[in-house]
Amino acid sequence: MICLTKIIAIVLLFVTSASTRGTVPSCPDIMNRLTPCISHLLQGWQSRPACCNGVQYLTKYSNGREDRRAICGCIKGAANMMGSIDFSLISDLPSKCGVCVNLPPISRNIDCSQ
Repeated sequence: MICLTKIIAIVLLFVTSASTRGTVPSCPDIMNRLTPCISHLLQGWQSRPACCNGVQYLTKYSNGREDRRAICGCIKGAANMMGSIDFSLISDLPSKCGVCVNLPPISRNIDCSQ
């Protein structure tokens, strides 16, 4: 017979691991978090804590393949709509913020479904 504390511990472990995985945020949520980064993408690096907070936010959603595809597609689509974005600056954001995000280098030609 399993004691009650072991059952509670197992349930807590399951709930905690399920809540940290979550679902990928919506594209509007991603864009809202990364809006403070726009000046960097248009004018070069300008350290902005809010930008790095947005990049940090993506780290918890960039481990699963489907999550990475969704984030990539959202960022690529928004950058394409803005026109004169230097895509190499998008890929520089994590290193500028000192954050490790598991995303491919986003470019105009990347196929985010891969």
